[in-house]
Amino acid sequence: MIIIISPAKTLKFNQYSSNLKYSEPIFAHKALELAKHLKSYTSNDLMRLMKISEKLGDLNAQRYSQFSKNPDEKMAQPAILTFMGDVFAGMEAWTFSDETMQRAQSNLVILSGLYGALRPLDKIQAHRLEMGTRLPYKSYKNLYEYWREDMRKYFQQRMEEQGTNVILNLASEEYSKSIDFGSLNAKVISPQFKNYKNDELKMISIYAKRARGLMTRFVLENNIENPEHLRAFDLENYIYNEDLSEFETPLFVR
Repeated sequence: MIIIISPAKTLKFNQYSSNLKYSEPIFAHKALELAKHLKSYTSNDLMRLMKISEKLGDLNAQRYSQFSKNPDEKMAQPAILTFMGDVFAGMEAWTFSDETMQRAQSNLVILSGLYGALRPLDKIQAHRLEMGTRLPYKSYKNLYEYWREDMRKYFQQRMEEQGTNVILNLASEEYSKSIDFGSLNAKVISPQFKNYKNDELKMISIYAKRARGLMTRFVLENNIENPEHLRAFDLENYIYNEDLSEFETPLFVR
């Protein structure tokens, strides 16, 4: 089973580390291409492109000006210990055992607008570039076009290497759209997480994101390979709802 998750906007460097050897991103050369292209953007350009504040425009202009082919250790840290959004807070990868981290390195893919696809221990530099950003580059109109063929080849190879056609989709729609699942003949499982609020069943974004991280941890720690075994997920009081579930979209309710 291959797990996919989205990255996070918030990054923290040199806060956590792992005993395991760090790796280089598979598409580091393509990330460097994009970073070099973005170096030509001013702070105001980035504000308009990414729809961000002046402060964030300045920050990311500085980030891309410092982006390097050979960054020093403090400037490049493993992805899973650098992203700090709700998914990663739910996962708490900084508490993983070495065995669980090794399993994550083999089974977990963090999708990225800049790096395409990241393994957990791949070293990343400070950046911001969401997959849905309409960034024109060369003949590509956006990042979906830029990454489409690479994602197809990458996931085809990963499935062949691992002997599976099951992808556990815990990524947002924005990021999962970067993969043409149909061309892979993949069996895609996309769990849904909902909460009861005012006697109604609702998907509350902040809780759903955290739950994706919780399920990622659950699958990795328990070495789950059979999609049906996902039904046992019960962290933070989530319960599988058989009546409202489909095989491809199991529903977990709290």
